[in-house]
Amino acid sequence: MQANFSGSEPSDFFLEIIPFSPTMADKKTKQGSASTSKKAWWRRPSLAAAASIATILMALYYLVTPLVSYMWQDLSIRVDKHIAVKLDPMNKELDNLLNRMSFLEGQMNGLLVQKSIQDSQKYFKEGKTDLSLKSAQKASSILASAAESKLPAPPGYFVDTIEMIDGVAKVSSSPELSRKLQDARLSLADYRSSLAGELAQMSKLQFGSGQHGWVFGGTGGSSSAGSSIEGMYLDISHLTGDAVKVIPPLTGTLADNIRVRRSAFRGGFQTLDGIHWSDVIFIGTHIQYRGGQLDLDHLTFVGCTFEAPDSDRGATFAEYVALQLPRLSIT
Repeated sequence: MQANFSGSEPSDFFLEIIPFSPTMADKKTKQGSASTSKKAWWRRPSLAAAASIATILMALYYLVTPLVSYMWQDLSIRVDKHIAVKLDPMNKELDNLLNRMSFLEGQMNGLLVQKSIQDSQKYFKEGKTDLSLKSAQKASSILASAAESKLPAPPGYFVDTIEMIDGVAKVSSSPELSRKLQDARLSLADYRSSLAGELAQMSKLQFGSGQHGWVFGGTGGSSSAGSSIEGMYLDISHLTGDAVKVIPPLTGTLADNIRVRRSAFRGGFQTLDGIHWSDVIFIGTHIQYRGGQLDLDHLTFVGCTFEAPDSDRGATFAEYVALQLPRLSIT
């Protein structure tokens, strides 16, 4: 409906009623729709557009992430190198200080051992047998601790200590003190072996497994007199007994002519009596000497422990190890 007023005077106006046409509304609506359709494509909600954007973002992620990772890794390496360069002089100074402290500790332990041996001799001369035994035992305990810690020993220490032990043994008439002094010799041998370290050539050895060891003699023995083992590098740590055995009807003496040459054994146990040993390395092996015949030619003991009787032969063997002598022959 529309009112149309015409005329200049109030009495001249007339009212004209024009019917409403739906087409007019349609035109306005179409005009509005047209304006809406002209909006920019990125302002219109579209699933395809969202998927395109997501694809672009994922592509950027996969392209940028490796680059960022590489840059971060490179930065970390640069920082680590820079820190290492700065700390290297400090680390060297610290290592030198620790070495000096370790050397001083080794000297202190050495002096304590030698004083304990001197005290043992003094107490024995005074008739104080119990104190003499305790002092000898104390020397063995200090040596065992030094071996475990691998404390460096002062120059000439092993020679001086052996001479002191032998000096006490010469004036002692006590079997019990003699056993304690032999324990001190063997502890000194353990200590010397602990300082041998991993020799350069040992790192190149390819150790196999000596599954059953060798038995010389007997009805099921590996071989008879005159046999030899050479060029073997074996881990014998799984064996419960000796890796190399000599049993009857062989005599267990050097006359059997059983020889082990240019070989290395790691772990386990081994008795040395009655066998010719030449250029053999034992690493972490428990070595036993029962007091029989020996033929040892340039043996190397690394981190080994030792067992020997309290006798002149046992003392000689312990000194051979402690002083790292090249050869020992006992017949």
